[in-house]
Amino acid sequence: MYIFIALTFFTLMTPFVAHAQPENFVELVNLIIALINPLFTLVLGGIVIMFLFGLAKFVFSLGSSDNIEEGKQLMFWGIVALFVALSFWGLVALLTNTFL
Repeated sequence: MYIFIALTFFTLMTPFVAHAQPENFVELVNLIIALINPLFTLVLGGIVIMFLFGLAKFVFSLGSSDNIEEGKQLMFWGIVALFVALSFWGLVALLTNTFL
């Protein structure tokens, strides 16, 4: 299974590797951003899943104070992580549009 995932990943990354010879700094930065964007999307998805898991734990705690606190903590840190990740993404977009 892991071999299949690795082969699929490398097959999908072949166009990036074939054109991975930037001629100047702007092309290098654009290449790095193009490689990081799909990973960032996965990270955002994981953060949203963490928040939803905390919400489900909070809602389905059935009066258990330990589960309620764990759910609150997961939701809180999910919101913090989402804010930090989206702020980072916005900052990168702002810097990219300003200087490139």
